[in-house]
Amino acid sequence: KKAKASTQRYPTKMPDEAVLFFRMMLLVRGLCSQLDASLPFMQIFELHARRALVSRWPRPVRALQAVPADEALGRSSASSGYKALCKQLRELLEHCCVERPGLGVQACVFLGKTCILDECGGVLGTVDPRPMA
Repeated sequence: KKAKASTQRYPTKMPDEAVLFFRMMLLVRGLCSQLDASLPFMQIFELHARRALVSRWPRPVRALQAVPADEALGRSSASSGYKALCKQLRELLEHCCVERPGLGVQACVFLGKTCILDECGGVLGTVDPRPMA
């Protein structure tokens, strides 16, 4: 009972920016209603919100390419069949990532119970531009 009594049910503070944002949003909505104008202001807000979320991550941490370079392909000990399979899988992953921005993909190839190939590409999310690892 003591823990329940000490916790507050409703927030006591709200950021000033949130109050201004909601006020501006209601004013724009009311103006559009009065003028019978259809303005997709939520889509406009969404675009800028995504940009702001992406900019949270510094440039050196962001993915520079769809599929990271693989050092194993350059090794001479890898068979030509393995290299061809790896290249084909990496091309498919890159195609998926280019086709749908913001997509992260991971693929594993098993031979029996042994994982012979494990590749990933893309980014962690639409607003998280860090590469899949």
